[in-house]
Amino acid sequence: TGVWTPTGSTNIRRHGHSAVLLQDGKVLIFGGATDNTVPTTAEVYDPAIGTWSLTNSLAVGRGGLTSALLLSGKVLAIGGYDLSSYHDSVEVYDPATGVWSTASSMSVARVNANTVTLQDGKILTVGGLDNSNTALASAQLYTEGSGTATSNHAPVLSPIGNKTVNEGQTL
Repeated sequence: TGVWTPTGSTNIRRHGHSAVLLQDGKVLIFGGATDNTVPTTAEVYDPAIGTWSLTNSLAVGRGGLTSALLLSGKVLAIGGYDLSSYHDSVEVYDPATGVWSTASSMSVARVNANTVTLQDGKILTVGGLDNSNTALASAQLYTEGSGTATSNHAPVLSPIGNKTVNEGQTL
């Protein structure tokens, strides 16, 4: 059995957000929703001192997003929604600079999709809901450096979770 102990609270209340363990051991959280808003804010947790600090914000709010840690140590914020639309757009966070930038968009908007980092470093994003709230069977691959996402519309039958762990692996 384990023991839970309190640590510092985030600056912004949120749910449905992403959390990614960065290569330096800190944790980046971003996206999600709070009450009636979809914040663009992002925060970094430092486990050495138990505190959260705000970092640069996303370009758009992303509730119901998915995310991945790239082999370079950068982080993808993929899809999601704001109060007016679902997103096909993708943003990249660079922990070295604390800056978000735009990556290539997916071919379809996705909310509540799941993402995994493959052994070759490609990012696989699967399923989710499209703009009409229809469940998707399609999948797309993102290749770091190319800035491109490619589609594969074959059904994916096995579920993939959205938990990011050490060494750039997502399960």
